[in-house]
Amino acid sequence: MKRRLRDVPWALAMLLPSLGLLLVWTVYPLVRAVQKGHLRCDVTGQKCTDLGWGRYTSVFQSNEFQHALLVSVKLMLLTVPTGLVLGIALAVLADKHLRGIGVFRTIFSAPSPPALPSPAWCGSCCCSRRSVCSPTSSAGGSRC
Repeated sequence: MKRRLRDVPWALAMLLPSLGLLLVWTVYPLVRAVQKGHLRCDVTGQKCTDLGWGRYTSVFQSNEFQHALLVSVKLMLLTVPTGLVLGIALAVLADKHLRGIGVFRTIFSAPSPPALPSPAWCGSCCCSRRSVCSPTSSAGGSRC
């Protein structure tokens, strides 16, 4: 028990960078978006009036939002369990010592390396004004 208590500060120190990134990249923007959602500003952004929670209640009560939420929940209920079951089944199959398993493991893991950097590349591609695929570039490419 003493060893576990001794490890708590070290564990918290290891979690601190992740907590900082979570706050900076997720919680803070979410809070600011909700705060800014209360405001109605002019084109310059100088004169703002507070509209309160009425804007949010009207959105949540709209038929379009409720339909979109229902479709999202249905999609989640179909894809998450299916992906979980297929992923576990393929992992168990990849762990077996079968003939030709090396080829299966190679095919199974081949899509991973190109997929990992693609969100970062696409994000920098779409957000950069000087990017080759940015609509404002001289190359005239399309968005990612």
